[in-house]
Amino acid sequence: MKAKTQIQAITEALVNGEKISALTAFKEFGTLRLGGQVFCIQKKYGIKLKRKDIKGKTRYKTTFVCTEYSMSRNDVRLVKKHLKAVS
Repeated sequence: MKAKTQIQAITEALVNGEKISALTAFKEFGTLRLGGQVFCIQKKYGIKLKRKDIKGKTRYKTTFVCTEYSMSRNDVRLVKKHLKAVS
């Protein structure tokens, strides 16, 4: 199996309909820079990912907010078309 970069793995997950946040990015992709990776993906493919603020509480009862990223169907189609042209 060919090794993937973090950006390739994140792009593939978004194309497959997954929603990614900072809470899952480290565990699934090993990145602490999800915002930077998202910026690179958006710039590379000329798309705009959907963003949703997730609010929650820690075990110490303090609140936190993080951003969840997903891809629209139209953007999935554009990225798949670009990936097919490259390969």
